Amino acid sequence: MSSMCPPSFEKADGSNVQLKAIKGSKKISGACPTSTEKVSETGVRLIATMAVIALLVSLFVLQPYKAYNVALMAFMTVDFGLRGFGYKKYSPLAKLSSAIISVFKLGSKPINAGPKIFAAKIGFFCSLATAAFLALNWTTAAIAVAAMFLSCAALESFFNY
Repeated sequence: MSSMCPPSFEKADGSNVQLKAIKGSKKISGACPTSTEKVSETGVRLIATMAVIALLVSLFVLQPYKAYNVALMAFMTVDFGLRGFGYKKYSPLAKLSSAIISVFKLGSKPINAGPKIFAAKIGFFCSLATAAFLALNWTTAAIAVAAMFLSCAALESFFNY
């Protein structure tokens, strides 16, 4: 078993559950990190802040300018897709956050990448839906998805949640 995983954990009902390795693999069942890869907590929060800014611009500045708004959401879709589907090294927002961390010498605490990769996939689908709804002139649906996406990005950015 991985040293990162507890050998057992307590369920809500008070019973104790033992973690067991799945035969023939290194995967662990139960409460365990979903990835062995690490990412910078500061980098993740910077990218979330950039997403918050882009979504605020989309919702409040670019609303009358459909083509620019769709283009911004298409950019967000591509960026979240790159990070969510294994091509992080090509992500413009990831490169920008790395540059900001280097220039301003910000601390970088490594954290498990699994939940962040999952969140990037959710961001990909939210961006894609928002862009599609904007392109189809379904403004209310676009605003609803963008507002949900904005609240999730703000939680990550401001509260590391």
